[in-house]
Amino acid sequence: MRAMTATLCAAAALGLVSVWTVPVANAASLAEIYSRLAFEAADGNGDQVIDEAELVADTAAGFVALDDNGDRRLDRRELAEPDPALFARLDRNRDGSVSFAEALANKVEMFEHVDSNDDGVLSIDEAIAFDRQACVKLASAAKPAATRCGY
Repeated sequence: MRAMTATLCAAAALGLVSVWTVPVANAASLAEIYSRLAFEAADGNGDQVIDEAELVADTAAGFVALDDNGDRRLDRRELAEPDPALFARLDRNRDGSVSFAEALANKVEMFEHVDSNDDGVLSIDEAIAFDRQACVKLASAAKPAATRCGY
């Protein structure tokens, strides 16, 4: 369980997992707790916002945590067999793995999307709103995780 939790946290840092998928009765509160914990972990200076430097640092930490074999690339095994469509979107050069540059490009795009007020930083409210929207999208697409995403 500890290894799975570490993998999920690292994957969240890369934007590969944006909602917590825990199949328990109190999942809604767990989803928000997870969002807040992930936000606090990324907020390196504790100023209650995530700026671009913190985004890069958080992405790097997640990438290194997932790169089990140290080859500076993430393959499907290291990503715990992600959704094929998601993996294809991340693997921009279609070489069968995700480089740090590809992971960071994904995070920057997400950052720009999540920054709803365009102030150049992410607040906890923006992050939670994004996670809730992702959960609704999963539910409307009838993805299995939607029944457990927690918002």
